[in-house]
Amino acid sequence: MKQTFRHSRIVLPLAFAAAVAACASDPEIDPRQLQQAQMSIEEAKEVNAGRHAAGELARAEERLAMAHEAIDNGDEERARYLLDESVALAELAEAKALERDSERALAQIRNNLRVLEEQLQ
Repeated sequence: MKQTFRHSRIVLPLAFAAAVAACASDPEIDPRQLQQAQMSIEEAKEVNAGRHAAGELARAEERLAMAHEAIDNGDEERARYLLDESVALAELAEAKALERDSERALAQIRNNLRVLEEQLQ
């Protein structure tokens, strides 16, 4: 019993120190995460998100810039959060732009159908 207590007095602090060290030493930002954020923004721009979802696109770019600052300041946890947020905002901007394009295409198709119906009468 005494040996178990002595053993736990040594093992528990070592385990605690290892856990704290693991939490404190966050791995560096994966460059692919940075690339994903940048690519998401570029893809949103390609579908005219700047015109149809300018707010979301601007916030995505802002979060990417903030993530770069966080990386420069050594705050990898915040940088990862900001990169995830940037991707989500860019994807939202892209989806809104695509939705807008789909609505326009649908309106054009409905207009064409109306014209055809009028011609048939």
